[in-house]
Amino acid sequence: MRRLTQISAAVLLAACAGTASPESAIAPENVRASWDLSYRSDGPPIAVELGDLDATEDAWAEQQVEIFGAQNEYVVDLQLAETYQLAGSEMVSTEVEDDAIVRLNFGDTQTIRLSFPEELPPGTHIFELAIPVWINASEVVLDEPHDRVRIILTYTVQSPEERRAVAAFCEEAVPLSDGRTPTLDQLDELSRIAEAELDTDEYETLSDQVAALRMDLDAYLAGTGDGYSTLGMNEVIGGICNVNMLSESVIAD
Repeated sequence: MRRLTQISAAVLLAACAGTASPESAIAPENVRASWDLSYRSDGPPIAVELGDLDATEDAWAEQQVEIFGAQNEYVVDLQLAETYQLAGSEMVSTEVEDDAIVRLNFGDTQTIRLSFPEELPPGTHIFELAIPVWINASEVVLDEPHDRVRIILTYTVQSPEERRAVAAFCEEAVPLSDGRTPTLDQLDELSRIAEAELDTDEYETLSDQVAALRMDLDAYLAGTGDGYSTLGMNEVIGGICNVNMLSESVIAD
């Protein structure tokens, strides 16, 4: 038996320090974020890991982002600033003169900071951070980057009313299936909670995923199945509760 752990690209922005200002209706820790990359070059030259979203005295929130060299055969030069600030639909460097060329070999990392001056209202917000890159360059010519990697950042914000509407479900459902495989009895309990606490559309969407997982898990336990994954079910729960879920997958030998 081979056990694989799958983690969604989306990461839970749980604030480790600081609190939102008293005037803020949305706390940074209640925001969910994901990222994607757009690029022309073969294979993504970088990878990204989003850090915590923390309230600060100078802004509604700040967030650290780790940028990694992602290809073993690439040496990547990036033009990076230390801090980027949300302006419209883009993240722009706050001090252009602070832009520097950073070289990343495979596995090297560089940290930048994103600043959100104002509270993100409820809804889904998509922002872009464009980074000039040079790949295996013998010389960096600032006006002629080989590519411009665009980090697409998606932030999902629930209103306080939306959070309250699913709170009873999420309080029980998230710990039951986050990073673990529920038993068949627990899947039955999850269905019961969902039917009692969710609206019809949410319940039916989740019910389909629970039924599919139950079928795969039942067959696996009986020795007749190829394996199972909680990913589909947990993506639905994560969307309802605006959190990120760790998913367990098992592939039968």
